[in-house]
Amino acid sequence: MKKLLISSLSVLFILTGCSAQNAQVSAAPEAVGAQTIYYLSGKIQALAAADLSEPFSGQIQFIPVNVGDTVKEGDSLIVFESSDLQAQVEISKNAYETALANLEKVKTGARPEQITQAEASFESAKISYDNAKQNYDRNKALFESKVISSAQMEAVEGQLSAAEAGYKSAEEQLSILKSGETKSSIKVLEKQAEQAKAVYEANQISLEKHVLKAPFDGMVIASPGKVGETYSPLTPLISLENRSNLVVDAYGPVSAVEKFEVGQSVKVKVAECPGETFDGTISWISDTIDVKKRAVLVKVTLNSNEELMVGMLTEIGIEQQEAN
Repeated sequence: MKKLLISSLSVLFILTGCSAQNAQVSAAPEAVGAQTIYYLSGKIQALAAADLSEPFSGQIQFIPVNVGDTVKEGDSLIVFESSDLQAQVEISKNAYETALANLEKVKTGARPEQITQAEASFESAKISYDNAKQNYDRNKALFESKVISSAQMEAVEGQLSAAEAGYKSAEEQLSILKSGETKSSIKVLEKQAEQAKAVYEANQISLEKHVLKAPFDGMVIASPGKVGETYSPLTPLISLENRSNLVVDAYGPVSAVEKFEVGQSVKVKVAECPGETFDGTISWISDTIDVKKRAVLVKVTLNSNEELMVGMLTEIGIEQQEAN
């Protein structure tokens, strides 16, 4: 019984001593400390996020990525069936190359061997014409002397006409080869080449669009598209997020938002990380009120931290000096 009494007295003495000490601390001059006051609330978002689709109807042929894969801007995400387009590209490519070859041939002019051959044909046609003309003159004198008949004279005239036509044709062909094509014919061929090029390039662009590519660096977070399935235009087929930099879409009343400014450092409290705060910076403040939320949107850029994830709930605060 005595022991119990002594123990009780000891405990009472200790408690009385802590209280006295606390009383002395309370009596000390007031200390000034930092306190964070939270004004806004929001959710962590990826800096860039997109549900990707195509503006055309198509069948998926191949998906080279999986959910969770990290991709770079320009990487292929979905390949669509495009055999018909590939055939069109090949046909238009051949047409363009043919048009270019024809234009180059005309601009370059005739080859030397072609001119030599035309000159030989011209000389031969000239000899034939000269002989036919001499024969005509001789037979004409005979016809006028009534030595030959009208039928014979008509035959001679026909020979002269044919020889003259051949001579003129050979002369014209040689002239064309030596002088080259006219400017107007070159312009026609240039226009044809331009049109063929436009068709070829348009088909190439259409073919390239049959491969859905990443518009930015990021991670594949969803892939509802399936190989072999045909999808209508604008159907979401794959989702991409850039999580290298996270932002908070925070909302608050006008009176609270007025306490913030772009570039200001803030503290971020995350519901899923109790007892911790993270640093952030105000990157944008809306100048309008969201009709549905009846609040103003404020964007906060977060410093990189592996603990933070998209979808986490947050509060945005300002560190203020207050007396203890």
